[in-house]
Amino acid sequence: MRTLNLTFKGSLGKKHSLKLNYASGDLDAETVRKAMQEIAQTHLFTKEGEDIYQQPLSAKYVDTVSTVIFNDLQHLEARKFPSHHFYFFFLPVAKSVFWHATHLHDILVEQHLAPPPA
Repeated sequence: MRTLNLTFKGSLGKKHSLKLNYASGDLDAETVRKAMQEIAQTHLFTKEGEDIYQQPLSAKYVDTVSTVIFNDLQHLEARKFPSHHFYFFFLPVAKSVFWHATHLHDILVEQHLAPPPA
């Protein structure tokens, strides 16, 4: 994954980073510098009284490469029940719950403990 990392100096002299995951991968220095200056001029980003993106300092692309060492997720996925197993497990439970709810409703109505539905 490629990110565009922008570094700014805040109004208190601290460095702050803004990382953009979906920036165009072929921006030139002039375009990025201009965009950073526009961000700085907005003064929209503050934290604890500090204007955190006050002065552009640097910009760079960072490419992250993931190298899988092992992946137990594949093993765990294979052990999951297929969807039709879930259906056969869930159906009897659902029927039982529905039967008990219906039966309880019938008892309550017959005993006049609850008014019949409208």
